[in-house]
Parts: sequence; structure tokens; C-alpha cells
Amino acid sequence: MFTKTKMCGVALLALAAISTTGCVITPYTGYVAKSRQENISFHGWSLDPNASVKVYARNKYTGNYDVIATTTTGTTAYNYYGEQWYYWHVNKVIPSSYWNNANSWFKASSLLRVKINGYDATSFEEGFYYYLDEYDTLGDLVNDRAQGTTIWIAAEK
Repeated sequence: MFTKTKMCGVALLALAAISTTGCVITPYTGYVAKSRQENISFHGWSLDPNASVKVYARNKYTGNYDVIATTTTGTTAYNYYGEQWYYWHVNKVIPSSYWNNANSWFKASSLLRVKINGYDATSFEEGFYYYLDEYDTLGDLVNDRAQGTTIWIAAEK
């Protein structure tokens, strides 16, 4: 069984293989919030302690990505396969100007990004940690299960 800590650690190892500074575990691309007022949990890992973490959302009026939340990575290192990882977490209700009208399936959608010390963080698909045993290398896992740096989420109402 995989714990949140273990799955995040494995994700970070995969990210180290592609030379990024960190990752986003939640929300994942395709996450569906119950409503646009839901307090969404953003969390992930970085190779750097006390790193600046900024959550961006695409403004539906300007098309720009604006900072909607900030935090820093922790100072307690978690050792995964010889690498030191630092956890970060922030909750945020996405403001209305960052939700777009969606289709008949969902009321709205939003595009998000996370940057750690100014570098794009990589996101993964939901449940990627269930597939860990299928890959010989972490690089293969990243190639098949990473979702890039833009996160698409939807809201039911």
C-alpha cells in the first residue's frame, strides 16, 4: 500500500530524473471539484528547502497566469533513495475570474500552474503510483505518467 508520503517521494525521484525542481501531486489534471467554491488542496515536493512555491491560475479575461497562492517548502528533509525532498502544501479557493465556462459535463474549468523558485513544477496523472511496479526506471514512469506543467481542473457547479 502506498502512503501519500511514499507516492510523493517516488514522484520526486521521477522528477529528479528529468532535472526539474519539484512536482505537484494534487490537484492532478482532470480533478473535478464539487463546486467553484471548493477549497482546493495543492501539495507536492521539491529538492530545495525554504523554496518559494507559487500557484498560478489563468485569468479568463486577460489570458495571463496570475499568482493566486503562495507558500514555501518545509525545512525537514525526507530521504528517498539518497535524495533530500521537502514537502509543500497550500489550500486555496480559486477566485471566480479564473474559472471558465465549460461544457455540458461540467459547470466550469480552470487552468493552473505551479512554480518552485521560478521553475515550472511537473504534475502527474491521478493514481500514477499504482503503476510503479510496471516500470524498470523512474524515467519511464515520468514518460508515461507525467502530465506536464499545466493542470486542467473542472467544477461540477
